[in-house]
Amino acid sequence: MDTKLRALLDICPCPVLAIKDERILAANIHAQNFLGCKEGLAPYAFIPQHILENGSESFVASALTKGNTCNFQVKDAEGIRFISIVPEDSAPLRSPIMSDNLMCEMLSTLFNIGLSIDRLRTATSGWDMRAERYLSLMSQNYYSLRHALTNLNTAICLKEGSYPFNFKATDLKVLCQELMATVSIMCRDKELNIEFSSPLTELYCFVDSESIERILLNLLSNSIAHTPKGGRISVRLERSGDTAYISVDDTGCGIAPHIFPKLFTAYERKLSLEEMAHTGGGLGLGIAKGLAEAHEGALLVESREGKGTSVRVVLPLRSYRFNILEHPPLPYLNSGMRIILTELSGVLSTDCYKKELSE
Repeated sequence: MDTKLRALLDICPCPVLAIKDERILAANIHAQNFLGCKEGLAPYAFIPQHILENGSESFVASALTKGNTCNFQVKDAEGIRFISIVPEDSAPLRSPIMSDNLMCEMLSTLFNIGLSIDRLRTATSGWDMRAERYLSLMSQNYYSLRHALTNLNTAICLKEGSYPFNFKATDLKVLCQELMATVSIMCRDKELNIEFSSPLTELYCFVDSESIERILLNLLSNSIAHTPKGGRISVRLERSGDTAYISVDDTGCGIAPHIFPKLFTAYERKLSLEEMAHTGGGLGLGIAKGLAEAHEGALLVESREGKGTSVRVVLPLRSYRFNILEHPPLPYLNSGMRIILTELSGVLSTDCYKKELSE
C-alpha cells in the first residue's frame, strides 16, 4: 500500500479503514482498537454489509456496530473504499481544536493533492525548469499541510491520552547524530553552523524514537527560522545520573519576555502578527512539551531577547523499566525523509522537495 496513504490514515483522529477487493487494505490504530480488526481480514465482521455494498462513491450512514450507534463517512477513490467511523455517543468535538468530520475532509483533500503530485511527476519528461519548480513548490505545500494536520491530530491524541506510542530501547546518540547530519545537509543554503556533540559513546533509553525525532525537529525548525545567517545551532546529548539531556541552543533573536507565558499554549489565544512572528501558532512547542512529558520527562526553555534560545529535553533513562533481556537494543532506524520534510516544511528551501528527495 502507498506509504503516503498509510501515513494519512495514521493522522486521522477517528477509526478509519481502507478496503479493496473485499479485504481490509489498511486500518489505523484507532480502527484496530475500536473494531478489533486487522489488515488482510474480510471487513464484513466489522462493518455492516449495506455500507460495504452501497454503490455510491461518497455517502454518510448511521448503523450499529460493536454495540454502538456510529456514523459512517464513506468515500471511494482509486478503487479503494475509505470508511471513517464516529460513535454517536462520542463528544461532538474531540477537542476544541478540530472536529472529526472536518479532519476527515481535510485529509481527503490532502490525499488528492498527494495523488496529483505523483501523477504529475510521471509526466514531467521534457518539462522546463520553471514547471519543475512549481511542482516542487506544490510538494512543499503538501508537506506543510500534512504538518499542520499531523500536529492537530497529535494535540488531540495527547489531550485525550490516546497517542499511539511505541517504546523501545533506542540509542539516543545515534538518533541525534543521524538526524543532525541529515538536517545540516538539507539546510546548507541557510548558511548556519549546525553541529552535534556528545561526550558519550552510546546512551540507550526506552523511548518512542519517532516522538523524540519530532521533538528535536520542532526545536530545530524554530532555531533555523529565528537564527540569522552566520549564526550557530548546536545540539548536545549528555547524561547525569539516571537522566538524559538533549540541549538545542541557538544564537538567534531570542524570545521577548511577554511571549513566554504563551509559548506552549499560543494556539489557544489570539496573537498579534508580531507575536506570531516569534511564536508561530504555538502548537509545535506545546506538542514537543506533551511528548516529552509522556516520556515522564520535561521541556525547559531559556532565552534572552537578542541573544538566543536554549531548550533542554529532559528524559529519564527509566532503568527500572529497561530490561536488556525483555527489550534487547535494536539498530536505530530513523523515520526517513518524510518526517524531516514534514516537520521542517516551514524552513526548508523548495529545492528540498524535488522528486529525488520527497519520494
